[in-house]
Amino acid sequence: MLVKDKFLKLLEKLVIYCKKNIKIVIPVILIISLAVGYGIGYVRSTKRYFFNNLTNAVNKEDTKRLSKLISYKGDKNDLIPLVEYLKIDNNKNSFLQSIKNNEKYNNFTLTQDKGLLFNKYKLEVKPVEIHIGVNYPSEIYINDLESGKADENNKLSITKAIPGLYKIEGKAVNEYGEVKADKEVSIFKDTDVSLELEGNSLTINSPYSNGKVYINGEDIDKKVSDIKDFSFFSSDEKNKVSFDYDFPWGTIKSEEVSIGKYPEVAPKINIVNDKLKEDINSTIKSFYDSVLESLNKEDMNLIKEVPEDLRFSIYSDLTKKYFLLKNTYTLKDLEINMEEDSFKYGEGNKYTGKALVKLSYSTSKNIAGLVFGENKEEKSFITACEYIDGKWKIVSLNKN
Repeated sequence: MLVKDKFLKLLEKLVIYCKKNIKIVIPVILIISLAVGYGIGYVRSTKRYFFNNLTNAVNKEDTKRLSKLISYKGDKNDLIPLVEYLKIDNNKNSFLQSIKNNEKYNNFTLTQDKGLLFNKYKLEVKPVEIHIGVNYPSEIYINDLESGKADENNKLSITKAIPGLYKIEGKAVNEYGEVKADKEVSIFKDTDVSLELEGNSLTINSPYSNGKVYINGEDIDKKVSDIKDFSFFSSDEKNKVSFDYDFPWGTIKSEEVSIGKYPEVAPKINIVNDKLKEDINSTIKSFYDSVLESLNKEDMNLIKEVPEDLRFSIYSDLTKKYFLLKNTYTLKDLEINMEEDSFKYGEGNKYTGKALVKLSYSTSKNIAGLVFGENKEEKSFITACEYIDGKWKIVSLNKN
């Protein structure tokens, strides 16, 4: 007879027996089930069983299994900092040995919950608070998981956090790029963490407050005066800023400077263009022509291109320091060299500048229409100019 047939025949006899002795069989099955269940429950309630499970979960870095062994409110991701901490050097062995021998490790304590039949072991954890501060509004990531956004005070608080190793990252993203900062901190008590994003807000320091601002060559629809602690830029200096300004003699663009390394920039702007040069040359030539005429005719009112209130002082300086009224002056040549870097918008909201003027002329005595003793002479003057009432004027001159 085959083994299968023998088994089926035996099973048939067993069924017949159970049916005839049902009152005996059922209690026996219940007793056996209770005994097995009790045995399993007892084993699972032992410290050794708990510790074996804890060791396996730690060795496998299994946050899901750990979440069943540690008493806390949250999901398995909350245990990532603990797992990351246990990866470091000898932390894993120290943690497991301390739990096994001392029933505690830092914020973790082995406890028992008393049940009707069995006690259940678990790890109680004392949570911590983490207060994160950043130097610019940022998204905060903890162990590569987004945790929230820093508030209006650039702070974010994490409460009831599981102690462990925290990789904390702040990230600010805008149209000018991404700026980040991160720290790794082992945390087992309430802790303040400060993140310094590697970049700066932008402030433009320039008297040309109405200038139109460009970033990376694009008009951002803002004036120079608007750029105070503006946006946030990485310190790699990939971004550039410049501005242009509408001067009375035309629109001029500043230099383009890098943003990010310093919080404040001052783009230089050369306010001299061809139109300004033309205006200055015309003003200076007209001035010195009129000066010689005024000296010849001894009439200060003939001096042109000067403010009315300065005409007397300029004429007085000319006659006292540089020229004699009794001579006759004839202009031979006028050489004008503009000091371009001296032309600027400065104190008192004035446009000012200087030019070095080389004056070639002749002097002679004119008696009854006859010219005597003609001499050729040269003088050089630092000639100061100022833009007054829509026109360049000469405001002072000093012999060079």
